[in-house]
Amino acid sequence: MLTEDRTPQPTKFKQKKERSTGFKVFGVVLVIIGIGIILYLLFLANTPGFRNDDVSLLEINRVSRENPVVLYFWSGGCSYCEDQKSIIEDLEQDYEDENVTFYWLDYSKHKDLTDHYNIRGFPTTVLVNNASVQKKFVGFTGYESIAEELDAALESYK
Repeated sequence: MLTEDRTPQPTKFKQKKERSTGFKVFGVVLVIIGIGIILYLLFLANTPGFRNDDVSLLEINRVSRENPVVLYFWSGGCSYCEDQKSIIEDLEQDYEDENVTFYWLDYSKHKDLTDHYNIRGFPTTVLVNNASVQKKFVGFTGYESIAEELDAALESYK
């Protein structure tokens, strides 16, 4: 006597359908990841209005032996950095004829400098005078506080 196996066997059509559903889910996940990467690049990695200077510690030390150097460490998406930005721009413009060098540094792209200057919060403004730190301002800092230190640094070069 023959017994019939009543277990449903997947047909080729069902297997193909199950496989294509998996590919669709995988495709949707890839699209979502892609959109996330694009949004990151547009809004955080290249924060509009902030420049990112390419400078090394050796260059900072060399330049600071001739004139004061202001290092402005900022972070994309940081609201305090956005507020500090206008102060740094004003200082840069006002000290343009005073022989002060300003470097804008995105912390995520300058880990070596961030580590060297022990940067832990943003924004941070560092005044380098004769290859050493004269003053470090952590957080939002007013124009007058930074200008006062800059004036003192300029006097030391005369």
